[in-house]
Amino acid sequence: MKKIVLLLSFFVCIWGYTNAQWISSQGMDGGDFRCFVKNGSGIYAGSQYGGVYRSIDNGDTWIQFGKGLPGGISVTEIISEDETLYVATSAWGGKRAQGVFRCSDGTNWVAINNNLPTSGSFYDLDVTGLTLCGSYVFTSFYSDGVHRTDNQGATWVPSPFNPTFQLQKITDLCSIDTILFAGSYYGGAYRSTDYGNTWTQLTNGFGTDNFVMGLISSGTKLYATTSNGFYLSSDYGDSWMPINGGITNTQNCKTISASGNTMYCAVGSNTTDTKTYKSTNGFTWTEVTSISSQYFIMKFFIGSNFVLAGHVGVYALSSNGGGIIKSIDNGETWANASLGLASLYATALASNGENIFASTSGYGGIYSSNNNGASWTKSILPGYGADWKVLSMLCDGSNVYAGNNNNTNGGDVFISTDNGQSWSATAPISSPVYALAKNDTYLFAGTSTVGIKRSSNNGASWSTINTGLPFSAFQRFTRAIATNGSKIYAGTGIGVYRSVNDGTNWVAANGGTSSPGYTVINALITKGDTLFAGTEYNGVIRSFDNGTTWTSVFSNNGMAAKTLLLDGTKLYVGSSSNGDPLVENGVYFSEDWGQTWDNLNETFQSIPMINSLLISNNRLYAATYGESVLSFDLTPVSSDKTLNLTLYLEGLYNGSNTMREASGDLGPQFGEAK
Repeated sequence: MKKIVLLLSFFVCIWGYTNAQWISSQGMDGGDFRCFVKNGSGIYAGSQYGGVYRSIDNGDTWIQFGKGLPGGISVTEIISEDETLYVATSAWGGKRAQGVFRCSDGTNWVAINNNLPTSGSFYDLDVTGLTLCGSYVFTSFYSDGVHRTDNQGATWVPSPFNPTFQLQKITDLCSIDTILFAGSYYGGAYRSTDYGNTWTQLTNGFGTDNFVMGLISSGTKLYATTSNGFYLSSDYGDSWMPINGGITNTQNCKTISASGNTMYCAVGSNTTDTKTYKSTNGFTWTEVTSISSQYFIMKFFIGSNFVLAGHVGVYALSSNGGGIIKSIDNGETWANASLGLASLYATALASNGENIFASTSGYGGIYSSNNNGASWTKSILPGYGADWKVLSMLCDGSNVYAGNNNNTNGGDVFISTDNGQSWSATAPISSPVYALAKNDTYLFAGTSTVGIKRSSNNGASWSTINTGLPFSAFQRFTRAIATNGSKIYAGTGIGVYRSVNDGTNWVAANGGTSSPGYTVINALITKGDTLFAGTEYNGVIRSFDNGTTWTSVFSNNGMAAKTLLLDGTKLYVGSSSNGDPLVENGVYFSEDWGQTWDNLNETFQSIPMINSLLISNNRLYAATYGESVLSFDLTPVSSDKTLNLTLYLEGLYNGSNTMREASGDLGPQFGEAK
């Protein structure tokens, strides 16, 4: 049988982001660091927002360690057993704790919360203590006592309590060899010599009404941080003695660390009156004046010839808004040791083409970059305070605006005309400013307590434009503003409101009380008559008719859609779980107006909560809760492939990979194919 076969080869060019990954911004180092442990050649540090970091050069440089910890999680305890690490998480800043995690392969964190108590409370799995004792790992909870595991957390067993112990709120755990100790809120300390089966209350020396905030051990010595100072026991808790010589204020003891007779401690109630002390005899202390009183030390790590201190820093003085400092001369001098600790709480992003601006939650701190995020320079809003947060940013030509929340008068808008090198306050607003927007005529500011403000002179004066907005402060809490010429949209506590006259009057555009649009709005995008809104509890919603009707297009288990970004026809959403373990954080996108969604989460070390998104020079930037600013290269990557096809003409196909010879009116005419 004659066979005609057509062999075709052609190139297929496939485009995608196969080689792209999220990378940390260099120069936005810092964050709050709460715990240390040494394991092998590495030192591990747990952060308030950004997970765990590792250093293999005694703290000079750091990298984020392990995949799988929830983004934005607060790591407050870290311990090691052979090659295995355990971390404890705590509730913080409105974010839920998520219990205990284990890393035994040097790469991945795994939640190990089987059998641990849950009741539906916000404070479920809020761990207060974590320690090793014998062959067990022990963990404690403020209201749910002590639990232990002997199988690396596969299962946990509650420790039996005597009647007195059961009523106490457990604040910390530690051990000396096979003896376990627990600190409590009002009951002092407790000891167990049988791995938590029975407990003895330890009262000799500091009583039962002493609030024990922390326990540590060094050799056979046991130290307690209490509401009345620091205490030492040299007989396994049978007796205690105060060790506060030289400390001027023992009412606000924060932390103590010891290695032999070398000890460091920190006291103080906030970041303006803290003090650090050192002891070389374990009893009397000398103030470490080389650490500024505005460094809020949370934990020390005492190495063989160096000391590390994790702190919450005053932004203007610590140069990085927190992080780790290091001494190599027994505490005489200290230097920043935060290189690689990208654990800042970044809040908002903006760009004027030449520069990218990123704001943070601490001390009115704003970073700018003129090289696509390769490096950053900081600036400070004037009059900064300890709890200042920059909540919103906007670029308009040569003007850069920042809206903040402060402890002076509530909040204001600041302006820079020199690319963020210096800032000045606009006219007072006196309310936290969550949203900034601009059209050809006006600058708009959305606030949490006084509605919407409008300025025609770059903030030299402001007028209130609340006509038609909801009456109650909560309902008119404006987190988002979008402009489309003179048409203005505002995202409030009960959905979107629309104005067609630059905000002079407003009408509801939320679809009514039974609509998915009748909800708290975090973000708005407008294009023509189409609106997309990011909500606090129900993901992304869409309206094709200026807000008359709304449809839910992406809920993702009830995520908080914090920010929206439209790039051509591609819509991006940055999401937050708000600490709910059933909801995922991260960055998602849709190329068909919200009908279908994909994500860019695969290369995150831990998928962070996203506060703001920005595209500049073909890079996507994400301001995160606890991982500073991350960026993703959007340049498509082509992959050329050669595709070989064997084709048969359908009318001549004869089965068995053969074809009949083609024929004309006079029979076969064309001969065999060559």
